[in-house]
Amino acid sequence: MFRSPGEGPVPFTYSAEVFPLYHREVGMGWAVATCLFWASVLVMFLQLMLDTMGATGVFGFYAGTNIIALIMIFLWVPDTKQRTLEELDYIFAVPTRTHMRYQLTKALPWWFGRWALQRKNAVLELLYQFDHSTDQSRINAMIQADKKRADRRAENGSGSGVQFENNYKDTTSSTIQEKTS
Repeated sequence: MFRSPGEGPVPFTYSAEVFPLYHREVGMGWAVATCLFWASVLVMFLQLMLDTMGATGVFGFYAGTNIIALIMIFLWVPDTKQRTLEELDYIFAVPTRTHMRYQLTKALPWWFGRWALQRKNAVLELLYQFDHSTDQSRINAMIQADKKRADRRAENGSGSGVQFENNYKDTTSSTIQEKTS
């Protein structure tokens, strides 16, 4: 019941982000096949596990696998929130060992100090340094684009504000006229 709204769509969304455009189709195919394979394994063996371990044992088993998954995700999966495709290429070029070392030596102590010890002044040193833009400049650019869009809507009057240019030329009738002449 709680898997689907919480963790369920994450593998599909994450795998759609991480593959570069030139082999996204193959990567997504393998990601979907892997997810569906393990879902079928779960369905095939759930009744056997319930008969052997009971409901509490199965719940404990899956709770244990979720704890292991939490540790693996913390160590191996980089954060890709609010990143462009170009930045994702840079993020995934960082070696896994470097990311793991950062998570253990920088992110985990920061998280413990910030949230467990309630230190509001804790500062997390960033692993990725992007030269071309900051989050604030990206936010400002989006705000400016929204203002321009709102101004265009105001100039055009009410409605969706979407304008279509008719660049389509009816080449069929001109071709037919040329052949008949």
